[in-house]
Amino acid sequence: MDTAKTILKTIGNVIFYAVITCIIIAGIASFFGIKPYITMSGSMEPVIHTGSICFVNTNADYDDIELYDVIAYQAETGGLVTHRVINITPEGMETKGDNNETSDGISTTPENFRGKNLFSVPLIGYIIRYIQQPAGMTIVGIILATSVVLTVLNHNSKKEDTE
Repeated sequence: MDTAKTILKTIGNVIFYAVITCIIIAGIASFFGIKPYITMSGSMEPVIHTGSICFVNTNADYDDIELYDVIAYQAETGGLVTHRVINITPEGMETKGDNNETSDGISTTPENFRGKNLFSVPLIGYIIRYIQQPAGMTIVGIILATSVVLTVLNHNSKKEDTE
């Protein structure tokens, strides 16, 4: 029983500190204009994998974007697209996913430009999307609640041992 309590407490602590760390990092990054976006298509494979989380510098200046930079723009459909710049014209930037056969055309203008991709972390997007779903929230909540209960029980049993 003590081993199970220790394991659950450890898992709960790891999740708790991971969540707190992510919140702090996201807050600091957001302060500097860096926003995370989840990539859920394979259009940029193998550079950016499906399920990656991309960190986009929203403070990047449209006029500073160069050929072959990876940028994020708001598509007409409303979704955010992260693709590579393959041509720059007076009308705008032509982009294309590295894994796509055809370009997006002149897809990016100053009006729909959202930023320059700084880097991506594979697979984390899947985890974040799962946690955002009701089942994921429930599981995380149960783990955190179990961790709190076990911590209280462990604290109480230590008190009893010293008395």
